[in-house]
Amino acid sequence: MAQLNAVSIDPRCLFIQHSKKNSLVKMISTHVMSARMIIGVVVAVPAIFALKHACKVYDQIRVVDRRRIHSSNGISDAYCQSSTIKDIVNPRNHVSTSDSRYVDLTLPKNASKVTDERILVAFTHGFFGGKVFAPERIVLAAIGRDFTGFEGVGTNSELQRVWTVSGVSSLKLPTLNSLLFGAFQVCNIELQYEDKDAEEGLSTRSSIDFAYGSDQGQFAGAHRFSVIRNSNRSDVVRVVFESLSCNPTVNKPFAPEFALVFHRVYAMLLFQDSIASLVQDLNGV
Repeated sequence: MAQLNAVSIDPRCLFIQHSKKNSLVKMISTHVMSARMIIGVVVAVPAIFALKHACKVYDQIRVVDRRRIHSSNGISDAYCQSSTIKDIVNPRNHVSTSDSRYVDLTLPKNASKVTDERILVAFTHGFFGGKVFAPERIVLAAIGRDFTGFEGVGTNSELQRVWTVSGVSSLKLPTLNSLLFGAFQVCNIELQYEDKDAEEGLSTRSSIDFAYGSDQGQFAGAHRFSVIRNSNRSDVVRVVFESLSCNPTVNKPFAPEFALVFHRVYAMLLFQDSIASLVQDLNGV
């Protein structure tokens, strides 16, 4: 009967194998920790910037008393019947979503003679050049393409394009048909015309309209910034921000309800930012 020989194992081999195993575990652990750190940084950095931006927005808009702002899910008859809505944005009278907000401002004594145009200029500059609009402005400028186009509202060769905050003048309104950040096109400007929606007293209204989207797509709309004066209160101006959106090619809602909730919150922040900028401008007149 054959005799089995005992096989001896060198302890050094066991130590080497154990060391290699430990090294592999450490390497995997290091990679896992590195991946977690990278993910943490990727998440943390935008969060820090977002928090910092939110603080700046709060500091800007807190000067505007939210309780003085009146809002509704509708727009004025003057805007609803305007050429901007009936001829450009929603010529087929499709189902639409609209909202508006306004605030009455008492003019400082040093700004008692300020013109409607000056007020619209300051509001427009605060809207497109403000902190609330900044993320959208940065994204649109980075993409650098046109998202808005309506038949009969200027041709590409005629458009004056604005891509920077410095391009949004603080001294004069954007020119008719100019395109701001590839998405907002000036389609109407009216200064000092009679306000037919006035409830009492003789009122005048000045406004500027910005169309967005396309009449060939499934999303279009327009913003209107207005200044309303009542002859009974020469020291008070009403500043209004109205908005209407629709699907211009298919007669159905352009977005689900939750998206509209976000829009209204965003629109209110934009309005507060613009009013804060306007108040600063009026106090500096």
